[in-house]
Amino acid sequence: MFTWFVAKRLFAEGGSSGRASRLATGIATTGVAIGLAVMLVSVAIVLGFQKEVQDKVLGFGAHIKVLNYKSLSSQELSPIVIDDSLTSRLAAIPNVASVARFCTKPGMLKTDANFRGIAIQGIGQDYDRSFISSHLVKGEMPEFTDTVGSGKLVISQAMAREMQVDVGETIYAYFFEQTVRARKFTVAGIYRTNLTDFDKNFAYTDLYTIHRLLDWDSQQYAGAEIRLQDFDRLNETLHAVVNEVNHKQDA
Repeated sequence: MFTWFVAKRLFAEGGSSGRASRLATGIATTGVAIGLAVMLVSVAIVLGFQKEVQDKVLGFGAHIKVLNYKSLSSQELSPIVIDDSLTSRLAAIPNVASVARFCTKPGMLKTDANFRGIAIQGIGQDYDRSFISSHLVKGEMPEFTDTVGSGKLVISQAMAREMQVDVGETIYAYFFEQTVRARKFTVAGIYRTNLTDFDKNFAYTDLYTIHRLLDWDSQQYAGAEIRLQDFDRLNETLHAVVNEVNHKQDA
């Protein structure tokens, strides 16, 4: 009925085809403009979401990681020598913002209420803590070092809810090899990134504690995480890093 009314008004006696043409053109132009605006908004949202996910994934790891090649085919990371000399050479590469040694140890968190498997990453004073710090919902990110045990642990909100613990409370971690080794931690901070696979699996403590649990030599670590100043220059920086470490054997 509405369409009939519009058509009657447009083509009524005394009307003009020019009037109808101008109106149709205006409607079509408006429709195209609205459609284009919706497309631009959609693309902006997708690109923004993509960058946010990329930043979070890189926040849990790094732009570049230096690892033992054996680690590529194993669930546990094999040790590699990352001494002060190598760290300095990597840090001197153009576009490198920071180089941080790390160790990771799988284990199990346990309270009186629950238990769950976990990967605890040991980080030192050279680790960029800004990502986790920016996603803390409770507590603080301690200044972990590689020289002293802190007895503190940073876990995700998902872990805290599952284990029924809060900041300041005690939680135990167990590590299984030939014997069971236990460590007592105090929850120092709780983070949330909303990346489920990461939030459910990663916790942080000091590098000293994890390094001792692994029983590695003083210069052996799981690897080094390299963060860049400009991510757009990743390929050229990666090439420089590969030239520095490729075909090099541990001393």
